[in-house]
Amino acid sequence: MFNSDSPFYGAETASAWLENDASLQLSDLMDPLLEVEMVFTAKENLLPSDSLAELLDKVSVSAGVELPDSRFKDWFPSLPKYLVVADGAVGGRVVYTKATGREVSVDDLANVACTLTLNGKELGSGKPSEVLGNPLNSLQWLVKKILLSNSVCRV
Repeated sequence: MFNSDSPFYGAETASAWLENDASLQLSDLMDPLLEVEMVFTAKENLLPSDSLAELLDKVSVSAGVELPDSRFKDWFPSLPKYLVVADGAVGGRVVYTKATGREVSVDDLANVACTLTLNGKELGSGKPSEVLGNPLNSLQWLVKKILLSNSVCRV
């Protein structure tokens, strides 16, 4: 959609993260979308050399719903990728559950089935494997990207 060869990412403020039972005023947002997400919270340092299994051991996993948003009205899907990046990868809000602490495998994460409904009507469905084959591949990519960016920027 954005003619890009890699994912977009951006910084999030603490106030954008809301626990499961939090109230969210949609009037505080411009024109949000809705995306189901898997939320990884690091329990220890993540390394670019970590395998997917090692990354999984170092994080807790919880369910989340992201509401990407922009400062621009009618931004989706026409906002150019440079403005998406400048707008913090259209960070809006993330509502997440507490991690269950349940043991899961690398393959389990790729095969979670999700169906999004509103008032009993299915809006969409999918699996995390639709993005880079496994959500841990996305996490591994991000860890490597951040380390590379930090090592390039240091003086």
